[in-house]
Amino acid sequence: MVKRGTWILFAILLILITVTLVVRNTDLGETGDQTTPVEFLYDVESADILYVEVNGAEGETVHLSRDDLGSWQLIEPENPLVDITRIDTMATKLSRLRVYSTLEDPPSDEDIGLDAPPFHVVIEFIDGTRSEFDVGDANVIGNGYYIRLGTGLTKVVNKSNLDSLLEMLDLPPVITPTPTLGPTTTPTVTSGSQVEMTSTPTP
Repeated sequence: MVKRGTWILFAILLILITVTLVVRNTDLGETGDQTTPVEFLYDVESADILYVEVNGAEGETVHLSRDDLGSWQLIEPENPLVDITRIDTMATKLSRLRVYSTLEDPPSDEDIGLDAPPFHVVIEFIDGTRSEFDVGDANVIGNGYYIRLGTGLTKVVNKSNLDSLLEMLDLPPVITPTPTLGPTTTPTVTSGSQVEMTSTPTP
């Protein structure tokens, strides 16, 4: 005859086995099938981007291109005082432009701002390929933009990264030169109530 204590130990063992299997299956689900991979619009590095163009609905435009040495030049509006750091940051963000979703059945163009897109973006890469897309409204939660690629696909992409380019229409990536101060003039009072003006060069 099996003692009562043996049955209790056997029941506890079954419970432990069941719990272990449930936990294991849950872990596999969370780290495996249920994990959504991160998708980026382009599979490139920032150095692979050779040319960037953004156009606004009112005719404003910014064109950026790398020269033969790989340095960024501001083609339009033309200005030699280029903010390289800002452009490099923008290029890095474009190379990591995350796609939140691809809309198989997107809303109407009017509902997402693509009937009259406020922005049009052109990007050329080191391998000779070219990408264009229109930018519409921000999504409801405000973390993404609706865009339409030249292929016709509509996607929602990271707003913050794309803003680093769109903001250049209002504030082009140029360095404002520091004004140089001229010589200061100091009045000197001499005898006879005459005043002489002495110029002191600025160091």
